[in-house]
Amino acid sequence: MRRFAGILVTTVSLVALALPAHAIRCREWTRMDAAAQRRTLSHMIDEAPNRRSLYGRQVNGARLQMCLRRSESWIEADFHEACSRGQRESLQVLNNIFEQYISSCTSGRVGGYY
Repeated sequence: MRRFAGILVTTVSLVALALPAHAIRCREWTRMDAAAQRRTLSHMIDEAPNRRSLYGRQVNGARLQMCLRRSESWIEADFHEACSRGQRESLQVLNNIFEQYISSCTSGRVGGYY
């Protein structure tokens, strides 16, 4: 039993390291009022240049943030849509949406600066 507990703790720790510190579930997102949702999304945008998915890449952090800010209402709408489709339990669903916007911004598909 002790070995199982050790494996479980290790697994949970690895999952926690793989997720961004600001990862949020739909359950939390839908319980927030509009102002709290905007603050949360703004914080995610502020922290975007520091995301693990960008390690080792040359990214202009200020331009990335500007691009994401231009897409902020679309990101928020996509978060709401994903959560309304019953994906409330997945910790990754909102993170995946945000990563798609980051990818769009850094590939030049949105904002056109890269």
